[in-house]
Amino acid sequence: MCNEVGVVIPAIATAYGKGDVFNKNYLAATCGSGHLPMEAGDQATEHFKKSDFFGVDIPEADLDPELLIRIANEAGVPLAVHLGYIDRYAGKYRGVPLIAKVNTQTDLHPGDPHSAMLGSYQMIDVLLEHGINVVGLGLTFYPGSEFEATMQEQVACGIQWAHSRGLIAVLWNYYRGSGYNALKADKELCKKIVAANEVSDVEIALTINAARVANDLGADFVKLNKPKDVSFTDDDYRKVVAAAGNTGCMWAGGDKTGTKGFIEDLIKFRNLGFRGAATGRNIHQHEYPVAFASAIKHVLCDGANIKEAEQVYCKAGGLDFNA
Repeated sequence: MCNEVGVVIPAIATAYGKGDVFNKNYLAATCGSGHLPMEAGDQATEHFKKSDFFGVDIPEADLDPELLIRIANEAGVPLAVHLGYIDRYAGKYRGVPLIAKVNTQTDLHPGDPHSAMLGSYQMIDVLLEHGINVVGLGLTFYPGSEFEATMQEQVACGIQWAHSRGLIAVLWNYYRGSGYNALKADKELCKKIVAANEVSDVEIALTINAARVANDLGADFVKLNKPKDVSFTDDDYRKVVAAAGNTGCMWAGGDKTGTKGFIEDLIKFRNLGFRGAATGRNIHQHEYPVAFASAIKHVLCDGANIKEAEQVYCKAGGLDFNA
């Protein structure tokens, strides 16, 4: 069964009598468009060693965690944050569509990544019963980690639980850890994988596979990271989108960049078939965060071109679009 923007409603949601709830939540998350303009607010826990949240170039306003949900509220975009953050702030901003991120890790512990659970799904049921606007569940998976089996079970069960409640499921899916490192070190195997996938680098093949894994696990959207120093062709990106099937691929915002350049890239990815963006620091550390989030929303949800995006940005109070 498909909803009104042509997206498949999960069989589990239908089986549990939650098809209409899923449809409502999907439309709320995607602003009625099928494209997810998600503000990502989950990095502060995970990016300490990168110094992404401290330093002379970081706006003072960004030190206040509440800024994340204020931006989402004013720009009308969904916000992905950890379950504890929802507990602290969502009661004050009940109109913001929330993606509850339920597992994470810091970047301090050595060894393979292991994204651990932050709480129980029962607490999400309680939040929903009390009118908190949770529309989706967010989970991180690190295939290639020695903890892959534990996380894979956690993710699969979480996605199925989300659909049983009529919530959308968003997966952060990145190859990491000892299995990934061993593959990269095996040059002959890498050559075979590159040849089989008709790509130029094994990282491209892994990104294609990560999209397929997300679909196999039942995710509605998957956030994929483009590896640095690896050149993807447009055809490579199309292969990623094709491998995801009816799971929507999301472009990762990545390192901070200029306003116009970011929007131009976003339009390119949208035109290649990507159905969303997970944008964190580029929004909440922007000089005009609400204006920038509004422009992203209109590019993804309304199909805005660069001129139209600039108009939205300026109307929302943004300056220096070409910077």
